[in-house]
Amino acid sequence: MARGFRTRKETEYTGPLFAWDEKTPEAFEDPRASSADIREGVAIEAVEAAAAVPISSPSYPEDAAFEVSPTEEPAHAHSHAHHAHLHTHAAETEVIDLAAEFVDLDSAFLADSSSQGGSSARKTDAADAAAATTASADAATSRPDLPHRSRRASSGSPRRHHTVNQASRRRHGKRFVAIIAIVVILALVLITGGALAGYRYYRLAISDCMHYQYAYQQSRAHLEAVAAEIDNAGDITVSEPSGIYDDSSCNAKQLPTTLAGRAHKFKTAWQQVETEITDLRKQASSDSTSTTSGTTSSSAAGTGLLPMDLNLSGSTTAFANAIATAQWTLDSSKDTVADSSTRIKLQRAIESALADATAVQGTQLSADTDLATRDAAADTANPALDATAVAKSADTASGSLPLQIESSAVRARAGHVKALNKAVNAVIKSQNRKLGIDCSVQKCVALTFDDGPNEVSPQVVQTLQHEGVQATFFAVGQTVNSGAGSGDDDSTMAKALATGSVIGDHTWNHTDLPSMSSADRAQQLVDTNRAVQSATGQPVRLLRPPHGAFDEASRRTAVAMNLGLVDYDVDSYDWKSLNALKTREKILAQVRPGSIVLMHDIHQSTADALPDVIHDLRRLGFTLVTVPQLLDGYPAPGEVVYSRDMRVQW
Repeated sequence: MARGFRTRKETEYTGPLFAWDEKTPEAFEDPRASSADIREGVAIEAVEAAAAVPISSPSYPEDAAFEVSPTEEPAHAHSHAHHAHLHTHAAETEVIDLAAEFVDLDSAFLADSSSQGGSSARKTDAADAAAATTASADAATSRPDLPHRSRRASSGSPRRHHTVNQASRRRHGKRFVAIIAIVVILALVLITGGALAGYRYYRLAISDCMHYQYAYQQSRAHLEAVAAEIDNAGDITVSEPSGIYDDSSCNAKQLPTTLAGRAHKFKTAWQQVETEITDLRKQASSDSTSTTSGTTSSSAAGTGLLPMDLNLSGSTTAFANAIATAQWTLDSSKDTVADSSTRIKLQRAIESALADATAVQGTQLSADTDLATRDAAADTANPALDATAVAKSADTASGSLPLQIESSAVRARAGHVKALNKAVNAVIKSQNRKLGIDCSVQKCVALTFDDGPNEVSPQVVQTLQHEGVQATFFAVGQTVNSGAGSGDDDSTMAKALATGSVIGDHTWNHTDLPSMSSADRAQQLVDTNRAVQSATGQPVRLLRPPHGAFDEASRRTAVAMNLGLVDYDVDSYDWKSLNALKTREKILAQVRPGSIVLMHDIHQSTADALPDVIHDLRRLGFTLVTVPQLLDGYPAPGEVVYSRDMRVQW
C-alpha cells in the first residue's frame, strides 16, 4: 500500500480521523486552495483502492503557478503538500473501512438470503465494494462540507437497510408472538376459571336439590305426626310442590339452572314446613285444655314437650345415655373450658338427675353410678343400652302401644334429659371459646368418615394426628372390636378419640334403618353403642344413617336413645370413583362454610387424598372441626343435621 500505510488492524490511528478535521481557517479562506482538485483526487484514489490498484500520492506539476507573494510562497507550498497528504491518508482509511463493513454486511445478507431462498439476490464482493466506493465518492463530491462517515450513512446501503428491516421485522414478530401468547394465557385462565365456577354451580345445584327434597319429605312426615298428636291435622297449610316425591327430580343429567330452580323450590317448601311445625308445637304447648291419650297437655306444657316426646325422651335408655354423656363430658373437659361455671352447672345437673327418685325409678341407677366407662358398656343391666326399652318407647310414641303407665317418671326423665343435654352443649361451646373456634363467624367444615374401622383406618387417623385435625367417625359396630385396623392393644377408634375426634354410630352391619323393624333397629344401634363405648369409653350421641336413609320411625328410635342424626351436604363420592384426585375435586367443588363432608375411611384412595384435602381446605381459609364443634354442641335428639345452617328439627 502507498507510503507503507498500515491498516487499523495493525495499529490504532490516533490522529485526525478525516482530512477536514485538520484544516485551519486560513485553508478554507485561501482562494488558491483548489477544493475541486482535492475532491477529484479523493474520488480517483477511492476507485483505484477498490480495484486493488496501488495508490500513489498526488503530484503537482513543477511549473504549477501559485499567485502568492514571494514572502508567503514557502508557507503556502508546505500547506498544500500537507493537505494533499492528509486527503490521501483519509481516502485510504475510508476504503479499508468500507471494504470491511461491506464484507460483513454481505456475509449477513447471504446467510439471511439462503434461509429465505433468496440466493439469487446475492452479488460479488468486488461489485459490492466498487458500488460502495462509487457511492462514497459521489457523496463526497456532492457534499464536501460533511464528514465522510456522515455522508456514507446518509447515502445508505441497500444491504444495510435490508438487514435493518429484517431485524426490525424480527423484533416486531417477537412482540406479536408475545402478545398472542399473553392473550392465549389470559383466555385459558378465564376459560378454566369459568369452567370451574360452572362445575361448582352444577355440583351445588345437585346437592341442594337432593338434600332439600329429602329434608322436605322428612319434615312433612314429622309435621303430619305433630298435627295428629294435637288433633290438628286439618290445619296443615303447606302445599306440596310438584316433583317433591319423584326420585328423578334431581337427576344429574339436567341443566344446572333446572336443578338450581328445583332446589330453590324444595328449599322454600321445606322452610314453610319447618315454620308450621314450630307454630303447631307452640300452639300445643299453650293449649292446656285439650287431652291426648289420657295425658293432659298441661303436662306437656310443663316440660315444653308433646306426649310423644315424653314417651321418647323419657325412656330409661335416653335418660341413662344423657347421664353417661354428661359424665364423660365432665371428665374430659377439665382445664379445657373458657368458663369453669359451665362444668359446675353440668355437675349439678348430673347430681340432680341421679338424686331424683322418681326419675331413676326402675333404672337401677344411684348417685354413685358412673355410666361413662368401658366397664359400664359391658354391663348388661346398663339402662343406657336397653334395646327393649328403646323399642317399647318408639312403639308407644308411634301409637302402636298404649301410653306407659308411669307417666310421672316419664315426665321427670324427659325433663332431666333436656337439662343434661343443654348443660353438655354449654360445656362444648365453652371449649370452643378456649380453642378460638367460633363457627358463627369462621369458615368451619367438619370432616366425617363412615364404615370403618378397617386396615385403612389407621392411616387416616395418623394423617389427622399429623395435621392436627379432629374429625368425626361413624363406626360399624361389628368391626369395632374385630381387630380390623388395629395393630396393637389400642383400637383405631381409641386412637382417634385420643386425638380429639368424636365417634358415632353407623349401625351394627350397615343396614338401612327404614328397612328394619323397631326392635331390630333398636338392637342394631344399642349393640354398636356398646361396642364403641367398650373400645373407647365414650358414650355415643351421634347417629349416621347408612346411605343417609331414615324415616319418621327411625327418628323416633333415635330420640328414645338420645341420639341426634348427622347427615351431610358434601358427598365426596369416594365410594364411587375410588380415585384420590376425583375425591378431592368433588369436595372442593361443593364445600362451603358450615359443610359436613362425607368420606369413608375404608378406601385407600380416600386415605391418599386426605392430606391434599386438608391442605386445600386450609388454603381456602377453612377451619376443620368435629360435628359437635361445628354445631356448638350435639344435635337435639331426633334432629337431622345436614350442615350448620340446614337442620331438620324434631
